[in-house]
Amino acid sequence: KDPMLAQRFNEQNGQLVQNLEAFREKAAPDAPGSRTIDHSQGIIDAYKELDNTLNTGINEKYQALRDAAGGQFPVDAPKLLSNVEAKLKKELLSNEAPVGQFKELQRLAEGQNMTFEDYLSMRRNLGDVARTATDGQVRRAASLMIEELEKLPLQKGAAGLKPLADQARKAARDRFQMLEKDPAYRAAVDDSVPADKFLEKFVINGYNKNVRTMVDTLGVGSEGHQHMAAGTINWLSDRAGIV
Repeated sequence: KDPMLAQRFNEQNGQLVQNLEAFREKAAPDAPGSRTIDHSQGIIDAYKELDNTLNTGINEKYQALRDAAGGQFPVDAPKLLSNVEAKLKKELLSNEAPVGQFKELQRLAEGQNMTFEDYLSMRRNLGDVARTATDGQVRRAASLMIEELEKLPLQKGAAGLKPLADQARKAARDRFQMLEKDPAYRAAVDDSVPADKFLEKFVINGYNKNVRTMVDTLGVGSEGHQHMAAGTINWLSDRAGIV
């Protein structure tokens, strides 16, 4: 009925499309990808790269501790078992401890020998249980075991190695706390949410505080942060029907 209005509306639509692309270029100049799933995968990859870096640093600190102890890992396995049992008893979770890992700890304590590899494997396995067990009490018990594991009770005569032990356990504790605080980080390293649902779950429909935590974890302006922005703009474009 009014061709001039129709033309104006069409111009506005064209400008909106152009501005969405301009927003995307400004917000994410270093985030490659043309589809929402590309940016979703980019966030996952950024988390995994971060986690690999953290784990490498943790392992290097534990390796330095072992080297300083003459190639031996100076953890007091019987003392560790005693500490774990006391902690679980205090929290009324003695029967909820992950059975497999608790038995492994008992075996190591009886032999009075826990190697560096044993320690790393137990920490990793308990971390998996603490994140993925369906029973909340089992997850809690696994977390308590990790806390005692990271206190790293040293054998007699190894007191001089305490500064190295403190550095190693702090690095491990910091990573564990990051995983606990950031659900997206935990999902990325566990591969529990596929890429086609990741961005929508944790960014589009995520809680504001969790989105802020994601930015803090990945780093403001980092490639992972840029994938969050670009993916959001792509998602809006998809919902608007823009090709």
